[in-house]
Amino acid sequence: MANKNICLQPSAWLRSRRLGRILSQGYPVYNPPNLQWEKKLPKEKVQENFDYFMNVRLSRVNFLNKWFYENFDLDVSLSKDGVDRLTKWYDDYAGVVFAAKHTKSFYWDNCYRDYDPAWEGPYVGINLLFDIGIWAGEYIIAKAPSLYWAPNSGDRRERQSLNHPGFGKPYLFGFSNNRSIQIIFSIIQGFQKAEDKAHFAFKTTSKYANPHSHLRYEIQSTLKFYRWTEGPYRGDPSNEQYW
Repeated sequence: MANKNICLQPSAWLRSRRLGRILSQGYPVYNPPNLQWEKKLPKEKVQENFDYFMNVRLSRVNFLNKWFYENFDLDVSLSKDGVDRLTKWYDDYAGVVFAAKHTKSFYWDNCYRDYDPAWEGPYVGINLLFDIGIWAGEYIIAKAPSLYWAPNSGDRRERQSLNHPGFGKPYLFGFSNNRSIQIIFSIIQGFQKAEDKAHFAFKTTSKYANPHSHLRYEIQSTLKFYRWTEGPYRGDPSNEQYW
């Protein structure tokens, strides 16, 4: 749940105003053909949504690159330097993505799961976070070409996975141990860690507190896990430079 009824730090307030102005000029809405949680859809409808994702993902990454260059003078090409630049931006701005346009609390995971509220108006920022998640996934695939996007069908041995907001949505697959990674959901979820830093916190009790830069951490940990399970590096923990 995102709670906007907290006082922003002055610097975060300025960032939220800037981001709000930019987003108000328009940002493309991710709009799959079936705007319903994929768990409630028949398989062919889930596949339609996934086909839409595959058809638009690279154009959305290209738009994201252009958007960052035009609005923040940042080159966020799929490179380690791009990771560094986007990580810095994410640490500064992810926490004010939803503070930028409204003060009403909402359950962001339901918004992601059900496409409701619609990803427009005060909630348009979820498109930006979603695209950063795609960007992260494409960077990981570039480094680990055996990985690929596929719709998540859960694991019937783990009932919780069948009720996850990401059920039916694009995950990274291709790990040798048959595991999948929810990179887009993780990147969207990370705004809550950044939100902690953006608000005055007299007592830091949030379960989302994390000393790592979230975007870099998610990319790096996924690639470390890939190296741990693959090829000549299998089981080798000395993989700090792999990503």
